[in-house]
Amino acid sequence: MYKVKKVLNHNSVIAVETNELVEYLIMGKGVGFGMKPTQELKLDDDCKVFSLAETSERGDVKDIVKHVDPVYLEMAEAVLQHAEEYFDSAIIKAVDENQDLLRISVASAGNDHRLGAHEAPPAIISVYLGDELYAVLESIKDGKPYDNKANLKMTIGVDVLPQIPKDSTDRNRTSPFAFTGNKFEFRSVGSSLSIAGPNTTLDSIVAFTLGQFADELEKASDFNSALQALIKREITAHWRILFNGNGY
Repeated sequence: MYKVKKVLNHNSVIAVETNELVEYLIMGKGVGFGMKPTQELKLDDDCKVFSLAETSERGDVKDIVKHVDPVYLEMAEAVLQHAEEYFDSAIIKAVDENQDLLRISVASAGNDHRLGAHEAPPAIISVYLGDELYAVLESIKDGKPYDNKANLKMTIGVDVLPQIPKDSTDRNRTSPFAFTGNKFEFRSVGSSLSIAGPNTTLDSIVAFTLGQFADELEKASDFNSALQALIKREITAHWRILFNGNGY
C-alpha cells in the first residue's frame, strides 16, 4: 500500500510504501488527480512505479526528481515506451532475416547434435516473448487496445493462502531465443563455445537493422507517425518468427 507524500501533477506523485518506508515515483493517468498528502493510493494496472532509493553520480534520485519539471518526467516515460517497441521490432527483424547466421555462429559437431532436437533448444530458430510482451506487440500489429495481463493471479485451489501473482514473462526453456523479463537470451550457444562469435553476430545483425531504421526515420517529415508506422510494419512482416509454444 502506498501513501501520497507529494503530488507532482495529475499524472505523477511521490509516495511512500507503508511497509518499507521507501519513497517511489508513481506515474499513471490521473494518479495524482484530487490526491492529498497522507492519502492512500490505489494503483491501476497501467501505473509505473520507480524507486527513489538509489543514488547516482549527481546525488540522490529522490532529490533530483523533486527538482525536475513533471512535464519532463512524462516526456521521458513516453520516450522509453517508444524505445522499447522500437528495439523489440529491430531484434525480431534481425533474428528473422539472419537465422542462418545465428545457426552458423553456434555450429559445431557436438552442438549440432544437441540442437537436432535431442536437447533444448531446437535447431529451428524462433523468438519467445512471453504472454505480456507478445500481447503488447499483437495489439500494435492488429491496431487494437492492449489487454494488460501483468496482474493475473495463479489459481492454486487453497483459499487460506494469499493469491500469488502469475509471472507473465519467460517460463519456456525450449526456446532458442527468448525474452526473459528484461532482456533477450540467445540460448543455442554451447557451454564449451566462446561467446565471442555469437556476440559479434548478434551485435552486427541488430546494429545493421537499427541502421536501416535510422536511415528511414531521419528522412521522415513527421517522426512520430513514421516511427509508429515502422514499428507496426516490421512487427507484422516478421510475425512468423514469434513462437510462444513448446519448442519440442
